[in-house]
Amino acid sequence: MHHFAGTIAAAALLGLGATAHAQSGGTDQAGAPSPAAPSPAAPSPAAKVIDNDQVTVWDITLKPGQQGPVTPKDQDAVILYLEGGTLESEGVTGKSTATRRFGDAVFVPKGSNIREKLTEGGPAHEVVVWLKDKKPRTIANPTKYPTAWPRPGAVKSLENDRVIAWHYSWIEGRPAPMHFHIHQQVIGERYDGAIKTVTEDGKTSQRPVEAGHIGFTEPGALHSEAWGAGKVSAVILELK
Repeated sequence: MHHFAGTIAAAALLGLGATAHAQSGGTDQAGAPSPAAPSPAAPSPAAKVIDNDQVTVWDITLKPGQQGPVTPKDQDAVILYLEGGTLESEGVTGKSTATRRFGDAVFVPKGSNIREKLTEGGPAHEVVVWLKDKKPRTIANPTKYPTAWPRPGAVKSLENDRVIAWHYSWIEGRPAPMHFHIHQQVIGERYDGAIKTVTEDGKTSQRPVEAGHIGFTEPGALHSEAWGAGKVSAVILELK
């Protein structure tokens, strides 16, 4: 597990969706000119897939030479990687290059004005989560079972006072034991497949998962999970 590994200096942070003000420059609260965002390269395929009172979530895919939009000026953000590559980041503190892989997570503080360009490998597939100011809904665990995370096989890639990021693969013969979800969470699926769930009273169901699907779940679920079909891996962001 990589505790706090994803919280890095702004120079090493990666880019995501942005406000128009951040893209065009402007003035800060003191009236001084704010740094203009770097000039864009090829357009970035980006789609807003979730927008609620907790988060705005963007689905971004970068091919070589494509550059993502700028990080938001007034919100913290987290980038989760479904697929990686070598990425060049540019922001208020300069440029840096990093290679990202499935499951990596990076915390981007507000005002970093970061954007990234894929320079090698890929396509890079990012789940980019803008964190709003409303306190997430977390509930106590009233059961005798452990919380959903951690669990055997799960890898923690980031934790701070706002989020915990995990990546996990459902593998045949390694079921996840009965557990209770206490946090709201964003989930990005990597492959097509299926997951079996069993409730405390023994009811079994199987749900399909689709490569690239991004969802938002509320706390309160109690169940066990097991591999059902295909390849099943995901990135998960718990809101604290």
